Amino acid sequence: MSTRSTLLLLANNILPLLGVLLLGWSVFELLLAFLLESVAIAFWTLLILLFSKKRRQHELEYSPRHFWPKRIFDLFTVLGVCAIFFPSTFYLYGRVYGGIPLARFGNPADLFQEIIIAKQLYWPPLTTFVMGAYAFLFERNWLDLDQLYANLFIRIAMLQIVLVIGAMLSVKFGAMAGYIIFWTMQILLDFIYLQNPKAVETE
Repeated sequence: MSTRSTLLLLANNILPLLGVLLLGWSVFELLLAFLLESVAIAFWTLLILLFSKKRRQHELEYSPRHFWPKRIFDLFTVLGVCAIFFPSTFYLYGRVYGGIPLARFGNPADLFQEIIIAKQLYWPPLTTFVMGAYAFLFERNWLDLDQLYANLFIRIAMLQIVLVIGAMLSVKFGAMAGYIIFWTMQILLDFIYLQNPKAVETE
């Protein structure tokens, strides 16, 4: 695991813990922060898919004949999954977590101001965004793109699972169970996602 990946792993797990201890983040707010991290990852995944010169490790650069068909397929696959996932997950939050009913927010700006800014939920996704920017600027031509967006889909699937399981455990056993399932999921996902493809061998 690279130094960048190690730092991101530590930040992704320490920042939520500090949020709970110092700022009183609830399970709902932790999951909302995690959703924002996923949005940041999806954003940079799309840009890396669009601008990288290689698709897999040890592969030559795209030939002009195959460049755009593969890129368009990758792009629409990720966009399609995200277009379904993010709105449905956001709606599901409002259904299963009654502590902060989303219906009371008139528009996204109210949610942003009253929850994300007021509770300082922006630190974990901001860290992920900065690390993603670094990967895009300096590492995009050395990443295995198939593994990159497969990891994004794994993260999306796991977030849906933990949302349901975390909600059930929180209702039945209290908020602590929600915290436990959240951190277990977060650590597992980080180890999956941060197993970044090794650099492509170059001459």
